[in-house]
Amino acid sequence: VLPRVVGGGRIQDLSGTKITRVELYDEFVEQWLERGKRRVGENEPSPQAKAAFDTLLDGGFTQTGIDFLKRLAGAIYKEQAGHPVVEYSRLRDKETWKTAFFSRDDETHLLREACPLIRNGNQFRFIHQSLLEYCFTLAVFDPQESRSLDPSLGLVYGKSVDPTSSDGKQGVPEEESVSNQQPGVDHPLIWRSFVGEPSILAFLAERVQQEPHFKRQLQGMIER
Repeated sequence: VLPRVVGGGRIQDLSGTKITRVELYDEFVEQWLERGKRRVGENEPSPQAKAAFDTLLDGGFTQTGIDFLKRLAGAIYKEQAGHPVVEYSRLRDKETWKTAFFSRDDETHLLREACPLIRNGNQFRFIHQSLLEYCFTLAVFDPQESRSLDPSLGLVYGKSVDPTSSDGKQGVPEEESVSNQQPGVDHPLIWRSFVGEPSILAFLAERVQQEPHFKRQLQGMIER
């Protein structure tokens, strides 16, 4: 994880390199999923599983895995008040939220196998509490998702953006872009209090420092 975080020659002078916890977790989860993709791809799957794996590859396996973890963490906090262990019974829970994550569907099974999750009988959990907390903060704000939803936010993320599009129309003003992505009623910031959640707050505080757009979103919520 560390070489990819610091990059190139910076690894020779770690004393002067500031690495945040959220950066380490970003890289850890991405690398875990990349290794998981290789592992499940090296198996000898059934034709159905092979088709499911190809579908996941077409959709971007790693990013799909991150989305899976983000949704699972959000569901754990919303449906179980953050209790980390999920018990799943195929018969009892087939009509519940748990089916989306623990069914025998080929794509779901492959994602679950590639993700940092532990299974003990009919119980599932993240390999560490801090990973559950980190993935929940992605449900609050996911930088990759925010960029993909609105490419015009490049300037907000420190990238240069042409103020006009290829057809000559003006780009979306920064204030309008931020306003358009304000959290809705189902957003974790609406239904979850982070009081007494120091680890989650620490992740979010670091994300705010890295992502000016997230900071503007929070300011917009306060001003509403």
